[in-house]
Amino acid sequence: MLRYRNSVRRSLLLGVSVLALTAAAPELARPADLPTKAPILKAAPEANPTVTMFIEGGPMWTGGGGINYFDPAFGFSRSIGRPPVGWTIAGGVDYQFAASPWHVSFDVRFGRSGKRTHNNSASFGYESGAASSQATHREQHWVTDFMVGRDIGIGQQSQLKVGLRVADLSATTNYNGTYVSYYGSSYGYSFRQHSRFLGFGPRAAISGVFGIQGPWSIDYGAGIAVLYGNRTLNVTGSACAACIPFPVGSFDSRAWVPNVDASVGLSYAFTQTVKATVGFQFDYYWHALRTFDLNRSPIDIDRNYYGPFVRLTGRF
Repeated sequence: MLRYRNSVRRSLLLGVSVLALTAAAPELARPADLPTKAPILKAAPEANPTVTMFIEGGPMWTGGGGINYFDPAFGFSRSIGRPPVGWTIAGGVDYQFAASPWHVSFDVRFGRSGKRTHNNSASFGYESGAASSQATHREQHWVTDFMVGRDIGIGQQSQLKVGLRVADLSATTNYNGTYVSYYGSSYGYSFRQHSRFLGFGPRAAISGVFGIQGPWSIDYGAGIAVLYGNRTLNVTGSACAACIPFPVGSFDSRAWVPNVDASVGLSYAFTQTVKATVGFQFDYYWHALRTFDLNRSPIDIDRNYYGPFVRLTGRF
């Protein structure tokens, strides 16, 4: 009997020990051939927002139609053409929301041409007189974009963007001329001819990066816009009452101006957040500025700006 009681006691103690081990380590009680469940992981914390900033600059050429003006000292119209090479500078910021494919961005560009000067002089013979004139011409423009973009997964950092573009283009010609008659009478002329387009409208664009090898990549961008605004052509000046008359006043019109722009560049990344880009850009505006034709009637001309650039970009 005593032996039987000891056997029962050992069996109870063994059963309690097995239950305790099973509660403490349940995986020991699971058959080896049954699959184990993956551990439940905590959700990853949300990514921080990303800010990308750039600054760029370079030489700028001006294309499109030439600017004409009337030369009253000689009595006919002249073309001063397009201004010589100038410069451009730009900067912008892109903000990507945390854990989101959406961006908001802002950028601004300013360009200023070189100055072109026309000097003219002629003698009309002993029975008439002589004339001289000087005209100087310079242009400038600024453009700013307010955009909302979304990642589209083509290459790297690619976005499809829509938003608003505001553009201000201007061309200014200053003139001074003198006519001296055979009898010694002198006639002076002076005027300022200012052509300007200020407009705004919707814009759609795409931008992105294609990796080449290692730190090298190709950056690209292209956009299209339609801008509505006022084309103004103002001439202010003075001349004597007996002088040859020239157009004075305002010759304005409102219009829609189509606009396209594009850029491409080769980039080198110094670090994961800083890179430099060398490239070429182009910006075209149809019928944006007003001038005179050779018959002194107002006409509209295209304007475009193009040239190489150097850009520095940082991401934070």
